[in-house]
Order: sequence, then structure tokens, then C-alpha cells
Amino acid sequence: LRVGYALVPASLGTAIGKVRRAFDVSSQAQAAALASLDGGGELELARRRSVNAEGRAALEAILGDHGLQPAGPAVANFVYAEVGPEAETLFETLLREGVIVRPLQAFGAPEAIRVTVGAPEEQRLLRSALDRVLARVPS
Repeated sequence: LRVGYALVPASLGTAIGKVRRAFDVSSQAQAAALASLDGGGELELARRRSVNAEGRAALEAILGDHGLQPAGPAVANFVYAEVGPEAETLFETLLREGVIVRPLQAFGAPEAIRVTVGAPEEQRLLRSALDRVLARVPS
């Protein structure tokens, strides 16, 4: 569960409201995020950071095993990887395999993808999909 907020002057809040996405975090999701921390506080946050770091390391290893090197150290719940001029094709092919990654052309990085840290079973699916997809690409 990912939740964020901004403290801004009212005039800026109005401007942000005009361009915000339709699927911003609902008040129910905000309440759920707060409830998820009940009783755990800092210990729960530390546990979640640790789980995310372990998942990110596993994801970086999967990408590296397939010749897709992450660009620099990551601290978020996703990894940015330069994959070459076929980034959009890789995105589309993985999507057909049931794996969603984000192509980054719209963000000025046409040869990169972003892959979110997933649960172990999702990472196994990514590894299997990359095995199949990249086996079809001539070396």
C-alpha cells in the first residue's frame, strides 16, 4: 500500500487538483494505510523497509541474470533498468506473458523500463517470462 500527501498553499492545491489523476488515493485507502501501522509504528516501518530491500535485491539479481542491468542503486519499491532500443517491444512481450513492467519513453528514457518489486511468486513469474522472451531474441 503506497500513500502520499502534499502540504501546499491553497492556490497551489487548486492547481494540483486540476491536473491530478482520476485514481488518486481515496480516503478509504488513506484510512487503511493508517490502520496498517496501528500498534507497529516504527518497528512495522522498519520491517517493511527490510522486506522491500530483500525483494529489490532479488529483482536486481533476476534482471542481472538476464543481462538487464539496473541503473544505479535503488531505494524505492521498483528498479529502473536500461534495456536498449527494444524496451517497448520487451514491455509488450512481457505483458503478453502476464508480466507488467513500465516502459519509460514518456519519461524521456526510451531504452528503459521500470520493474516493481513483487512478491516472491511474482518474481518467479518474471524470471520465467524473461527466460522465455529472451530465449527468442538472437544473441
